Amino acid sequence: MANNIYENNNPGSITYWDDAGIEGVDYYLGKKGSGIKYKKFNSKAEGLKGILDVIYNYASTDIDTIMNKYAKDDKSGKAIENYGEELRYTYGLSKGLDYDNNDQLLEFIKGVTHFENSANSQDYRKYYMDKDYEDAVKLFQEKRLLDKGTINEQIQDAEMKGLNLQ
Repeated sequence: MANNIYENNNPGSITYWDDAGIEGVDYYLGKKGSGIKYKKFNSKAEGLKGILDVIYNYASTDIDTIMNKYAKDDKSGKAIENYGEELRYTYGLSKGLDYDNNDQLLEFIKGVTHFENSANSQDYRKYYMDKDYEDAVKLFQEKRLLDKGTINEQIQDAEMKGLNLQ
């Protein structure tokens, strides 16, 4: 049973909530006896993007609010006290996360990766390279764009809002 970030590409310790799925394919188990399932990702970039996917669903830009939802005490251990504040201070982030600012998103996922993994090992710094973080942000932004619909749908939506894009 694989249960480390390298084999599972889950640097954000993202839990797996689906009742279905196959252990070792869709998820892996956390600490013995915790019963916590963690999502398994196919690539480093997908796992890093997973951090952004999770927090984007919180519909908040306040880093403190985001991190209070993201990390809570559970059977795997205690959450980092003042996680949002620590993340902002250590990685030079403003209190509000701008989902259109790729540099800020890059620093954010670097910070979460650091805080979620540095207690176990510093090896993550040799495993996750700048290109992996950049690819993750690119995948995230591509998904956001696709979620807005086709170009024609976006033009139609803009025209309904009184904007002329043609």
